[in-house]
Amino acid sequence: MEIESKVSEGIDGSITIKEAEKNLLTLLRKEKLCIFAGSGISVAAPSSLPTWDGFIDKYKEICKKICKEKKTKKFDDIISNVNKFKNRDIVGTATALSDIIASFKKAGINMKPYTSEMVDIFANKKSNSYHEAIVKTNYKYILTTNYDDLLEKAARAKGYNELLNRVYSHYDIKEISEAIYKNESAIIHMHGIYTTDIVIDEFIFTKEDYKRIKEKNPGFRTLMNAIFMNYSILLVGYGSSDPHLEDIIDDLNMILKWHGSEDTLELPCYYLLILKDKLSPIFDHNKDKNRTKVIPVDEYDDMLALLKRLQKKQPRKIKK
Repeated sequence: MEIESKVSEGIDGSITIKEAEKNLLTLLRKEKLCIFAGSGISVAAPSSLPTWDGFIDKYKEICKKICKEKKTKKFDDIISNVNKFKNRDIVGTATALSDIIASFKKAGINMKPYTSEMVDIFANKKSNSYHEAIVKTNYKYILTTNYDDLLEKAARAKGYNELLNRVYSHYDIKEISEAIYKNESAIIHMHGIYTTDIVIDEFIFTKEDYKRIKEKNPGFRTLMNAIFMNYSILLVGYGSSDPHLEDIIDDLNMILKWHGSEDTLELPCYYLLILKDKLSPIFDHNKDKNRTKVIPVDEYDDMLALLKRLQKKQPRKIKK
């Protein structure tokens, strides 16, 4: 028996879980649905990775530690303002902290000891029910801005070896091109995959980082445009804004004049699963303008329940 949504009809761009589920299943049957997995999916146990807030807090502590060890108070005012300002502009906060790290690196400070503290966040983590439900569902492409490899761990545990053979980062232009041309499913890490070789200033989460991907890696941007032009996207574990995704969606809607197109199954549409307390009329209205249908839920368990129902009805086949 299907679980009814606990929320009433939304305003502007909001739809109920029941309405969304019907559309999502139709798209899955047509193989026209991808999923974007944000950092929120890796917060649940046993993965227990930090939220974006937690990630920023860790970055702040590293900046604070370097300042203390190098006996400088040059950035104390920025560091002390992080907790207050990140609630208003988390990407701007990340950008300021990244600038501090860049200043230290330019001054010749060895970043390796501090990088290891960031890498340790991702090491030896276990996948959870969200990762499992996602890899077991017949999404054409699994997109993620997460650095962790928990989707891959879930795929390996469930025997999806063919999917594991197509795990890419934003550097793998040719391989992603081939997967799209051959209509083959893949896991695409839009910001890279964590490795022990990554350095602290290579984490992609600032305004400049997003701009660099767009301007310095046009091939990857073209491939993402191709996916967003040809598939609807279910966004899960996505807070309120990701500049990279917002930029892609904004561009397509403006250039292709999709604004105001009502039929969500005739053109690509973006479905955002989000907690009800994160909503506002302005948020709803702005999302609706860009063909993003907001699916408000009362709690995270509602999100997982929907993912599991989609998985049960449209499972990914294991190819021998």
